[in-house]
Amino acid sequence: MKFVASDKTESYNVILNLFPNETASIAVNSSQRAAIRYQGNVLAFDPDANEEE
Repeated sequence: MKFVASDKTESYNVILNLFPNETASIAVNSSQRAAIRYQGNVLAFDPDANEEE
């Protein structure tokens, strides 16, 4: 998935990759800042999970 987001002074190119082995990476490139990239594992969302236990 690719998309562009922008505000008055900055724009961001975002690339999200999801892989069959349940991993993902996201890269954010900014017109004004250093690029960042994250990698990790994909988990199913559990709407019933309570994070404040």
